[in-house]
Amino acid sequence: MIYVLARARVRPGCMKPALDCYRQLVPLVLAAEPGCLAYEPTGDLDRGLGNQEYAPDEILVVEQWRS
Repeated sequence: MIYVLARARVRPGCMKPALDCYRQLVPLVLAAEPGCLAYEPTGDLDRGLGNQEYAPDEILVVEQWRS
């Protein structure tokens, strides 16, 4: 299994439209990319942890690929 973590920075105030775009992209990516088992955009939550770099204007896309 191969995992890819991709960070996408979003302009401040544009998170909702960006997430709406990703919601449309997910099924298209899964249908068009042979070997792609998962394509999951995620958002950051501030947990107040000392080791956390909180990035409220960033989307992390977790991809899982067949090796």
